[in-house]
Amino acid sequence: MKTTANTITALKKDLTEIYYFYSLGCVWCKNTEPLIDELNKEGYNILKLDISNSENKKIYKELKEKYNNKCGIPWIINLSTGYDIAEFREKEIIEKLANGEKIVEAPKRSGSPPQLPHRNASSEDINLWKKEYDKWMEKNKHMTNFLSTKQILKKRQWPEPRPSLKGSMTGEDIIIYEKNCIKWKKENKHLFFPPYDC
Repeated sequence: MKTTANTITALKKDLTEIYYFYSLGCVWCKNTEPLIDELNKEGYNILKLDISNSENKKIYKELKEKYNNKCGIPWIINLSTGYDIAEFREKEIIEKLANGEKIVEAPKRSGSPPQLPHRNASSEDINLWKKEYDKWMEKNKHMTNFLSTKQILKKRQWPEPRPSLKGSMTGEDIIIYEKNCIKWKKENKHLFFPPYDC
């Protein structure tokens, strides 16, 4: 039988032992699972192990100890190479791991970007935000795909200030306030996680 690059890849898919450890309550696992399913449909043999199952948890602990993994889940390990991924990564990266490649750890962001001021913020507040954002960008220059302050200010839908509750409101004023608050939350729901509560 003539050996080609495709034959070698097909053999690797069959022979490689790859475990994917996850938990049903893990958000990153929920994002990773469809990628694992796609790779399995493409011929990879990635065993999915839910760590809420006691047997799977035992395997998980043994392998974490054996490979000195200090991270949590999702955790994907190629047992034939000992290489692993202990975080959410793109499908192409998981496929490289499955094919035996060592995966370099993804670059980490240094802190969170400063909070955008509201739409009616003074130019002084906006300039202060720009300076803080530029400092944050400098700390994170090892990362890519961050928008500049100019791009953010051009693209961003700035939230109106939320309605304020005044101490001397009557029953009718409170009803109007609640309606305005509900409207404001609906208009700005894309900006808050978890949803903002007036």
